[in-house]
Amino acid sequence: MNPVKLFIHFDEADPAKIVFFGNYYRLAHRAMELTLPQWGLTWDDFFRREGFGFPVRHSEADYFRPIRPGKEIFVSVSAEKITASSITFKSEFRNSEDMNSEITSVVRIVHVCIDSKSLKKANLPQDLVNRLKQN
Repeated sequence: MNPVKLFIHFDEADPAKIVFFGNYYRLAHRAMELTLPQWGLTWDDFFRREGFGFPVRHSEADYFRPIRPGKEIFVSVSAEKITASSITFKSEFRNSEDMNSEITSVVRIVHVCIDSKSLKKANLPQDLVNRLKQN
């Protein structure tokens, strides 16, 4: 899997001139969206799937080193855990494309699968599970 390259803009920083903590979630989600094609999935395969929705149930982040605006970062995304009804996406942030370089932060976002009509938990579509497990 290839890391996604993102540029950190001025407005993503806080007064301390480092990325505002809440923006890590937006960056992680953007990297996940950009990673889907590497897994053989389109944006619509995940976000516009007929009859299903994938809201966020849980999120967490660990910050090891600050990231500054005006720099490129590299985010590697993996489907860390897949259950019958949820997917945990893990995003590892680095200052280098080298996957052996130091991780600056890690964001985990858990999406639960729901039936879009009843809004009740549903099993993940098998074709989606198969694609995610291949990566």
